[in-house]
Amino acid sequence: MPMGATFLILVATIAHCLGHSQSGRIQIAITAVKVSLLVAVGIGGLLFGQGDWGHLSASHWPTASQWPALASGLIYVSYAYSGWNGAAYLAGEIRDPNRLLPRALLWGTLSVVLLYLLVNLAYVFALDPGEMTSRKFDDPAVEKVAETAVMRMFGRDTANVFSVLVGLSLVASVSAYLLTGSRVTFAMASDGFFPTFAGRLHPRRNIPMWATIAQGAVSGAFVWIGSFEQLLGYVSVGLAVVSGLVVASVFPIRRRQVSGTFRLPFYPLPPLLFLGLVCWTVIQQVIDESTRIPALLSLATILAGIPLAGWVARRRS
Repeated sequence: MPMGATFLILVATIAHCLGHSQSGRIQIAITAVKVSLLVAVGIGGLLFGQGDWGHLSASHWPTASQWPALASGLIYVSYAYSGWNGAAYLAGEIRDPNRLLPRALLWGTLSVVLLYLLVNLAYVFALDPGEMTSRKFDDPAVEKVAETAVMRMFGRDTANVFSVLVGLSLVASVSAYLLTGSRVTFAMASDGFFPTFAGRLHPRRNIPMWATIAQGAVSGAFVWIGSFEQLLGYVSVGLAVVSGLVVASVFPIRRRQVSGTFRLPFYPLPPLLFLGLVCWTVIQQVIDESTRIPALLSLATILAGIPLAGWVARRRS
């Protein structure tokens, strides 16, 4: 498993080092395949699959014991939405970003919301919520809920094919994170908070090739450090905290009246609500014994990065 994941990261890294046009075409193609697969499951399952609309009536207000599980669940839900903001990392490579970037963010977010609701509606249609909540978290039917739902709707053979296609669709996620993550590393190096090699552009292709290679190397190394669940817990807490810090930066930016600041309806409620959910999720991950160690390691990594970035900045100055 680590060998296959390492090979996938290597292929995606090489693809994104080829240039803007090649990288963009690859990302568009594999994303289109992934979206088509999810749309097919959602619409096809609701129209032609076996299920029960009565499952929708099984909803209820969470009990006191279920709220911590909801906080942990938000970690996994956040991964469904974590790609919508990737366009912001590419702002420096977008023509007319003031006009195109807000459109990309808004339409991207709306598309993900609709697709997420469609797919989960198909899951609820196929699976009895009462039956699923009675199972343990490590139950194969829960861990592979997509495969379980497709099997209930269309049978085992279709579920096997779907599992293979879902595995292949992860290429889109790996590719997207390498594409956007390397731009973050490049920006940090350009601002003086990361080693200078990552801030260099390829002379002909005009892409941050060294930042992309560094991103791929670190990603490949992490594959061999822990299990999938451990890495998911480690990365998800860090992702939540960093996302919260980015959203919190809205407050000082608006106080400074930075030119070109975008309007935010109902400000400051949206960022405050988001920050509240982030704090709740991170606290629950630290309290839960099963996720405490990866969560604390993730927080320690972020804290260690602060003096490290300062040290790099002082050496460069």
